[in-house]
Amino acid sequence: MLLFPDVALNKPALQSSLLAVEDLENGPKDEQGNPVVIPGVGPELAVDGNMSSIPSMGSCSMTALEVDPWWRVDLQSEYIVTDVNVVSSSGMLRQFKIDLSKEERT
Repeated sequence: MLLFPDVALNKPALQSSLLAVEDLENGPKDEQGNPVVIPGVGPELAVDGNMSSIPSMGSCSMTALEVDPWWRVDLQSEYIVTDVNVVSSSGMLRQFKIDLSKEERT
């Protein structure tokens, strides 16, 4: 099996907002009902090389609950993109799209 390098690894990433855990009505809980401590939610966590989908493991990028949230990464060079891995920690990721562009967006 031929493996390709992760060209997004540690590249600059942005997202539309940051989830404020304290703003959630009941807050996330583990299987025993205990509050889950989430160490961070920033966009850089999606390109840190950690593929864990468990927020408390510190590698999940999360936006606020909003209409049309987005996340993006600047690959800083041109690549032929053959695969994109998207992992949803909550199962809430639905009806999303992936856009590839050579144009800089603000």
